[in-house]
Amino acid sequence: MMVQPNKTTIQATVMDIQADPDVQNKTWIELVILQIEKGEGPQFLSAGQQIRSFTFDEVSSLKKGSTIRGDIEVLGDPFRKTYQLSNVGGR
Repeated sequence: MMVQPNKTTIQATVMDIQADPDVQNKTWIELVILQIEKGEGPQFLSAGQQIRSFTFDEVSSLKKGSTIRGDIEVLGDPFRKTYQLSNVGGR
């Protein structure tokens, strides 16, 4: 059973950021969610939750402590979830 299609716009703080050593243009970002702004489909996230997400967006200007806004989608199944971040904007 796969997770239903979903997408949530969040604000979050970057706790860690690392380029994926095996996949070009893929970056892993550890986040703490500050706010859930809106969502489509079932919601799997909440404020205060810490997650490890990945993105293919250009994020070279982000650093630890940055506050970002973006869309996050939960992929996978109930036992193994992966979080894909897109439309990333920092401030």
